[in-house]
Amino acid sequence: MAEFIKKLPAGIVSKIQMIDDFGDQANFTGEKTGEPTQMINIVTKPGMNKGKFGYVSSDAATNNRISGNANINYFNESKQIGSSLQYSTENNGAGESQTIGGSFSFRNKFKEKGSYNIGISSSLNDAAYFRENYVETINDVGTYYNSSLSNGNSGNSTYNLNLGLNNQNKVWFYNGRASIRFTKQNNNSNSENNQTGVQKQGFRNVSSNTGNSPNVDFDLNLTRKFNNGKRNISGNITFNDSRNESLQSILSNTLYYNQNTGDLLKDSVLNRNLENNSHTQSFSFRTSYSFNLDKPSEDRTRNQFLSLNYLILMRNMTNSTSTNVYDSNTEEYHFVDSLSSDMRSLMIDQSLGMNYNLNRKGGRLTIGMNLRPVTLRNEYKDKNRHFNNNSLNYSPTLNYSRLFKKGKTLSINYSGNNNTPSDRQLQPVPNTQNLQNIIIGNPDLKSFFQHRISSNFNLVQEKSGNNLQLSANFSTTQNEVVTNMIIIPDTLGSYKRETHYVNGNGTYNAYTNYTINLPFKEKNINFSYTGNVGVSNRLLYVNSEAYYNKGLNFSQSVSLRYNKKEISASSRLSYSQVNNNNIAGLSEMSQGMGMPDPVFNIAQFTTSTFFTTRTFSSQFDGTYRKKNFNINARANYSLSKNENPKLLNSNRELHNIALSTNGEVTLFKSYFTNFSVSKRINKGYAIENQNPLLINLGVGKSFLKNNVMRLSANVNDLLNQGNMMSRQVSGNSIIDTRSNVVTRVFLLRLTYQLSGFGPRGTHFRVDPDPEYSIN
Repeated sequence: MAEFIKKLPAGIVSKIQMIDDFGDQANFTGEKTGEPTQMINIVTKPGMNKGKFGYVSSDAATNNRISGNANINYFNESKQIGSSLQYSTENNGAGESQTIGGSFSFRNKFKEKGSYNIGISSSLNDAAYFRENYVETINDVGTYYNSSLSNGNSGNSTYNLNLGLNNQNKVWFYNGRASIRFTKQNNNSNSENNQTGVQKQGFRNVSSNTGNSPNVDFDLNLTRKFNNGKRNISGNITFNDSRNESLQSILSNTLYYNQNTGDLLKDSVLNRNLENNSHTQSFSFRTSYSFNLDKPSEDRTRNQFLSLNYLILMRNMTNSTSTNVYDSNTEEYHFVDSLSSDMRSLMIDQSLGMNYNLNRKGGRLTIGMNLRPVTLRNEYKDKNRHFNNNSLNYSPTLNYSRLFKKGKTLSINYSGNNNTPSDRQLQPVPNTQNLQNIIIGNPDLKSFFQHRISSNFNLVQEKSGNNLQLSANFSTTQNEVVTNMIIIPDTLGSYKRETHYVNGNGTYNAYTNYTINLPFKEKNINFSYTGNVGVSNRLLYVNSEAYYNKGLNFSQSVSLRYNKKEISASSRLSYSQVNNNNIAGLSEMSQGMGMPDPVFNIAQFTTSTFFTTRTFSSQFDGTYRKKNFNINARANYSLSKNENPKLLNSNRELHNIALSTNGEVTLFKSYFTNFSVSKRINKGYAIENQNPLLINLGVGKSFLKNNVMRLSANVNDLLNQGNMMSRQVSGNSIIDTRSNVVTRVFLLRLTYQLSGFGPRGTHFRVDPDPEYSIN
């Protein structure tokens, strides 16, 4: 549905409304609780509630690219049909890359107030990659330098089927959905990691991973009203069944050196196969009974009611891991019992609560209390070990919102949620995918409880357009699952790292955001000031000793925009400080690179002091528009400083300057040409790089009535100087990355546009996807 709305042309729209939506069930019962979702209500012009639109395109390029795309959409009042097809193959610089996909969706009215929908989609992606990383990690004992190369192929295919149905009458409301998803993956990677600095060592890894993951999901909601809506009872049932089967082959080669002379002492090779099978089933039942405390009234904007809620969530998970290690003497694989396991985990999470809800024309209030018992049972059949953990949590419920007057609102919310450790955190059998970072779970882990408090204040002056937005947020976790990184001496003067998990307290995050918008000169000029200030504290353990990494994070930005019919311009200045104690980003980055584990060296996150990043940036953007001509110019400068005041020689600066201009000219109504030129100057990367001058050119012609067919020719990076450079700071490490891509590409594209709205089939331009380009 969201994709369908995005493709509607502006010419058929009469007005757009922003609505606070509490869901179909709340609209049915009139009981509005919790935070609403901001939704867009699009009202079409008279007679424009039916039509068809889409496009068909194909292109070819010098990087062996062949591509075809088709997207067709049809709607007639409540009926909506959409379909798409995609195929592309090309050389991305590291090897061949291929994408195949298709989708079909149908939505229509069901009875008087309901609807049903069906969606089918599939995709196949197969891409080669090549990346270079340089990592500098500052530890209390010194600095580690890691230079790594990684290449491989990442392939996956996904198939989806989605069904939905909802309807209501005077006393019943129901809505249900079901989905089936099947995913296959096939990944191969080859990496080389050379380490110097505090410790010289070398690592070589060759791995392959195949697997499949079927998933079935079902959700049903029922609500029944009694006594003219004065009482109602609702129920929700969910069921999920997911499986994952994978086989991973890993060949690791570890090089040990004499730390004084640098001579090679030992070349250690370990070849193993890891087979993993997991099956998770979850079932939940939620019921709520509410009754109105007010006397019968036709005014639905005023009501107060009491609700009793009960939830039970049961999750049963089985996981078997089998490790076989290759013996070079017998030339056979042998099963290793100490690195294999057969685990079963059962979690029962219950919640019993009572809430008082008050809805008035000027605001809403919900207060209540919840009782949250959790039972967690783990059984390791092959080890004959059993673990039971029980916990009981209490949490209040608070949701308050107030509309003081038109354009002036305040909301305050509190939520508390139980969570259980993941199977990886519970698994006591060593995970040896990465010999630098062996992971050993803790079956004694307890469930953890997350607290979140948020508040928002908005002020909008309709006549002047002045706008003020303020928010404050705080979150903390009881019994948080945190890492305990233990450094263990290895043979030949080297070290290994083991990652364990423990429960701990002390992590919190508190921050506030604010935005001020002041338009003037008939709203042609807009001044904006935005910022945020926050403090965070992250608990971590190193060698079983607790450390707390505290940091102040803030960002300030000032911008000025000018907009007229032919000319628009904007400028922005910003400054930020970030304490890099959030390590989630590194894990996401490394998994995307196809690496078996997001660890470059044993010293990552093994210090109590992380980098602080301070960044200053400025930007100017200007556009000049005429009927058949437009040109844009942009200039950016950024200076980023990464430093650790507790360690010497820890300041690392990165300068980036970017200048660019682009434009398009239309000649004789059907001919057009476009261009873009950009110059980047980079200083401070640890990986060798150039300062590229990127030139892109394009020409084209439109054909047929309403110019529905378009032929274009483009060249990207005419001088072949593009490079993909990035820097990420995570904890006590600075990570520079360069990806290998094809940048100079000559492309020819043909596009046909389909567009017809209203009874006369009025044509509106519906732009297809952007032209193929490399940024």
